[in-house]
Amino acid sequence: MNKAVNELAKEALEWFTTDTRDNGEEFVKTKEGRPDWLENLIFTAHGDMMPDDYRYKFILDALEIIANSDQEAELDYPEIEADIYTRDLTAWLHSRNDRICY
Repeated sequence: MNKAVNELAKEALEWFTTDTRDNGEEFVKTKEGRPDWLENLIFTAHGDMMPDDYRYKFILDALEIIANSDQEAELDYPEIEADIYTRDLTAWLHSRNDRICY
């Protein structure tokens, strides 16, 4: 059985959830028992990196865009509004020590 890409994205989204750390910071994670194909997608997206909050959020955002797209229609890119505060712009940079070369 072949599924459309946006159907797979919708299925993948069901495995994501938002949780809160002890310090009140929210983060994206997957639920227990996620399928192997989703685990492979997440590991591939991380590359050589250890699990990363920003990468998980990016994966979730990408899946939402794919899930909500109509494959028959032309690809319509959503409006992306950049952060305006330096702290928000560089938060991903100081979230990991291996990003120092940036």
